[in-house]
Amino acid sequence: MKIKQFALLSILTLTLVLVLSGCAGLGMEEPTSTPAPTQAEGEEGVWTKEEVVEAVKADLAERLEIDQEEISVVSAESRDWEDASLGCPEEGEMYAQVITHGFQIILEADGAEYDYRTDDLGSFKLCEQ
Repeated sequence: MKIKQFALLSILTLTLVLVLSGCAGLGMEEPTSTPAPTQAEGEEGVWTKEEVVEAVKADLAERLEIDQEEISVVSAESRDWEDASLGCPEEGEMYAQVITHGFQIILEADGAEYDYRTDDLGSFKLCEQ
């Protein structure tokens, strides 16, 4: 009888561990991002330069309350950022120390330039330094 109880307890413990480990990532905050409209062929989840440019233009148009046609692309360069801050750290924040591939996109609207930094998985931010 003790062997059956031990086996049942072991199964229940293992089940509980598996359930809890599956829930471990819940509730973690993710960086602000917009889902990629499509994926590059053969690379699941990776944005193309064109997709990134369209996403950040849409973001800037919304921020400035203007049409996307009023925004021009000054430059759009592929970059390897030294960490997850995308080269634009915010004071008091900590970032993963990992090379992060993405893009630096400079947009111009109404005489002002806007510096966007991205990774290539869908996160981007306006660098306002």
